[in-house]
Amino acid sequence: MTEYDIPTGPLSTAVFITISDDGRKVWFTEWASNKIAYLDTAIKIPLNFELENRISAPIVLNPNQPTKTLDLKLNATEKDNNHSSSIVTPPPAVTLGEVELAVVGMTDLGLKGITYDAQLQRLNMEKNLTAESKISLNLVQQGSRNDIPVRLKQYTTMVKASIPEKDQQFVSLLSPIIIKLDLPDVGSAQSEG
Repeated sequence: MTEYDIPTGPLSTAVFITISDDGRKVWFTEWASNKIAYLDTAIKIPLNFELENRISAPIVLNPNQPTKTLDLKLNATEKDNNHSSSIVTPPPAVTLGEVELAVVGMTDLGLKGITYDAQLQRLNMEKNLTAESKISLNLVQQGSRNDIPVRLKQYTTMVKASIPEKDQQFVSLLSPIIIKLDLPDVGSAQSEG
């Protein structure tokens, strides 16, 4: 999944979305800012990434094994040099000098019950076409089960690679992962105490 920041900021919401006849532009209205905008899908993002140890089943974190590590491989796509000399190529829309890695929640709950640590959280890929990083997912372990702020035991999170655009905007590439927290039920923990 690719996510684009809307230039008018977090208060604006994209509504009334349509695609141009040639399929190259996604037009939308920006509610709360009274603007019309579009994304040009013909402009390619010069980065892709994949999780090397992709698991189809959920990643399970439990008190006995509270840490799991994901291997992440990033590849800068090479520039297209097949254009004739009469076509002027526009300047790059994004820079690969500060690619940032994160793990984010898909809901307002965020990452409840887990934390993450990325080895090489910020990468400079201006000169290197490939980079690797490791992301460790950790179960939050506190004094008692009631201290862990968990409402769901399984949810989808996203591994996110953010690339800065001009004007302080970001393009983010996201890949979903399902995490299961193997914790005792709150009722069971209270009845045992």
